[in-house]
Amino acid sequence: MAGPVKLRPATERDVPTILGLIRGIAEYERLSHEVEATEALLREHGFGRRPVYEAILAERDGRAVGFALYFFSFSTFKARPTLYLEDLFVIPAERRGGIGSHLLTRLAQIAVVAAVALAVAGGAQKANALITTPGELERIADLPARGWWSGDL
Repeated sequence: MAGPVKLRPATERDVPTILGLIRGIAEYERLSHEVEATEALLREHGFGRRPVYEAILAERDGRAVGFALYFFSFSTFKARPTLYLEDLFVIPAERRGGIGSHLLTRLAQIAVVAAVALAVAGGAQKANALITTPGELERIADLPARGWWSGDL
C-alpha cells in the first residue's frame, strides 16, 4: 500500500525533479518541443540571488508525484500583491487522488498568511480564477481542518 502524500517547499537540490515535472506538463499538453527550461535556468531563477519563483512538491514514499510552481506579482491599479499559480501538475498515475486539490489548498494557505490574492491562470484545462477576498481564501485554506483532506499537511 502506498504511503500518504506529503507536501514540502522545493529546495535547490530539487531542481532536476522540477525540470522533470515541467517536462511532464509539456508532454501532457503536447508541447515538449517548446520546453527551453534547463536545470541551470531553474536554479538561477528559483534559488539564485533574486529568486522569482517558488515551488511546492507533492511526494509519496519519497518520490515526487506532483508540484505547484508560483510567484508573487503586483497590481499597479489595486496596489496589491497576488500569489500567481503558474503551473500545477500531478503525474498521470497519481491523478484522481486529491493531490492537485491538496496543492491548491496549500497555495491558499500561503496566500492567507501573506494576505494576498490567489490567481490561477488558464492552461490545458482553461481554468481561470482570481480569489481576492479573505473569506474565499480562508474557506479553501481551511478545507483540511474540516476533514476534506486527511493527508499530512
